[in-house]
Amino acid sequence: MLPEIEQCRARLRAMNYTRRATADVEIWRSNDIEARANNMIEGIESDVRSDALFAMLIDEAVPADLAAIVIACFHLGNEPHSRLHAS
Repeated sequence: MLPEIEQCRARLRAMNYTRRATADVEIWRSNDIEARANNMIEGIESDVRSDALFAMLIDEAVPADLAAIVIACFHLGNEPHSRLHAS
Protein backbone atom coordinates (compact mmCIF):
# COMPACT_ATOMS: atom_id res chain seq x y z
CA MET A 1 0.00 0.00 0.00
CA LEU A 2 1.13 3.54 -0.66
CA PRO A 3 2.49 5.49 2.34
CA GLU A 4 0.04 8.37 1.91
CA ILE A 5 -2.85 5.91 1.91
CA GLU A 6 -1.59 4.27 5.09
CA GLN A 7 -1.24 7.71 6.72
CA CYS A 8 -4.81 8.47 5.77
CA ARG A 9 -5.93 5.08 7.14
CA ALA A 10 -4.20 5.73 10.46
CA ARG A 11 -5.83 9.14 10.78
CA LEU A 12 -9.25 7.75 9.91
CA ARG A 13 -8.85 5.02 12.53
CA ALA A 14 -8.12 7.70 15.12
CA MET A 15 -11.39 9.45 14.31
CA ASN A 16 -14.71 8.73 15.94
CA TYR A 17 -17.16 7.91 13.15
CA THR A 18 -19.85 5.31 12.61
CA ARG A 19 -18.65 2.68 10.19
CA ARG A 20 -20.90 1.59 7.34
CA ALA A 21 -22.91 -1.56 7.85
CA THR A 22 -21.40 -4.73 6.36
CA ALA A 23 -24.19 -4.98 3.76
CA ASP A 24 -23.56 -1.38 2.67
CA VAL A 25 -19.83 -2.07 2.34
CA GLU A 26 -20.51 -5.10 0.15
CA ILE A 27 -22.79 -3.03 -2.11
CA TRP A 28 -20.11 -0.32 -2.31
CA ARG A 29 -17.47 -2.93 -3.15
CA SER A 30 -19.70 -4.44 -5.85
CA ASN A 31 -20.44 -1.00 -7.34
CA ASP A 32 -16.74 -0.17 -7.32
CA ILE A 33 -15.91 -3.38 -9.21
CA GLU A 34 -18.62 -2.62 -11.76
CA ALA A 35 -17.45 0.97 -12.21
CA ARG A 36 -13.86 -0.18 -12.78
CA ALA A 37 -15.06 -2.69 -15.39
CA ASN A 38 -17.04 0.04 -17.14
CA ASN A 39 -14.00 2.31 -17.11
CA MET A 40 -11.91 -0.41 -18.73
CA ILE A 41 -14.55 -0.88 -21.44
CA GLU A 42 -14.54 2.88 -22.06
CA GLY A 43 -10.75 2.93 -22.19
CA ILE A 44 -10.39 5.01 -19.04
CA GLU A 45 -7.16 4.14 -17.30
CA SER A 46 -7.13 3.65 -13.57
CA ASP A 47 -4.93 5.64 -11.25
CA VAL A 48 -2.92 3.68 -8.68
CA ARG A 49 -3.40 6.30 -5.95
CA SER A 50 -7.16 6.56 -6.52
CA ASP A 51 -7.52 2.80 -6.64
CA ALA A 52 -5.62 2.45 -3.36
CA LEU A 53 -7.62 5.25 -1.73
CA PHE A 54 -10.98 3.73 -2.68
CA ALA A 55 -9.87 0.26 -1.57
CA MET A 56 -8.83 1.66 1.80
CA LEU A 57 -12.08 3.62 2.25
CA ILE A 58 -14.06 0.47 1.48
CA ASP A 59 -11.90 -1.64 3.82
CA GLU A 60 -12.37 0.88 6.62
CA ALA A 61 -16.15 1.12 5.97
CA VAL A 62 -15.95 4.91 5.88
CA PRO A 63 -19.42 6.50 5.60
CA ALA A 64 -20.27 8.25 2.34
CA ASP A 65 -20.22 11.81 3.68
CA LEU A 66 -16.79 11.38 5.25
CA ALA A 67 -15.46 9.45 2.24
CA ALA A 68 -16.47 12.32 -0.07
CA ILE A 69 -14.49 14.80 2.02
CA VAL A 70 -11.45 12.53 2.21
CA ILE A 71 -11.50 11.92 -1.56
CA ALA A 72 -11.85 15.61 -2.40
CA CYS A 73 -9.08 16.66 -0.03
CA PHE A 74 -6.83 13.81 -1.13
CA HIS A 75 -7.09 14.78 -4.78
CA LEU A 76 -6.67 18.47 -4.02
CA GLY A 77 -3.56 17.74 -1.98
CA ASN A 78 -5.11 19.09 1.22
CA GLU A 79 -5.01 17.50 4.62
CA PRO A 80 -8.62 16.47 5.27
CA HIS A 81 -8.07 15.40 8.86
CA SER A 82 -7.14 18.88 10.06
CA ARG A 83 -10.49 20.13 8.76
CA LEU A 84 -12.65 17.33 10.09
CA HIS A 85 -13.88 17.28 13.61
CA ALA A 86 -15.21 13.86 14.46
CA SER A 87 -18.03 13.70 16.92
